[in-house]
Amino acid sequence: MNNEDMQLEYNHRIREVENEMDRLISERRNMENTIGQMDSFYNSAFGQLAELNKKTIALGGTSALFTYEADEEKHQYMKRMFRQKYEELQYHYKREKMKLEEKRESLYRERKKYFD
Repeated sequence: MNNEDMQLEYNHRIREVENEMDRLISERRNMENTIGQMDSFYNSAFGQLAELNKKTIALGGTSALFTYEADEEKHQYMKRMFRQKYEELQYHYKREKMKLEEKRESLYRERKKYFD
């Protein structure tokens, strides 16, 4: 393989890593949006449920108080779960991004070693 071919090969490999980095960013955004949409949906649903429970309590429904408290616990659990999944997602993508950046930098160093 001549020098020009080797340089083209390194350029190609670097471009592949950069494309993979772009795909990773896009995937992360999609996942963040999905988690955000699910979080919004559950917040809205639990908010409506809380309003119904409050109206029932105001009308004298004593069992609705227990339902309200149980629903509020579920709501808090869901909020924690979404926050945890979001943090896990951030950690995962940050780690993967670092791996790709290291791989790209390694290819740059190798290419430089041969062609500078």
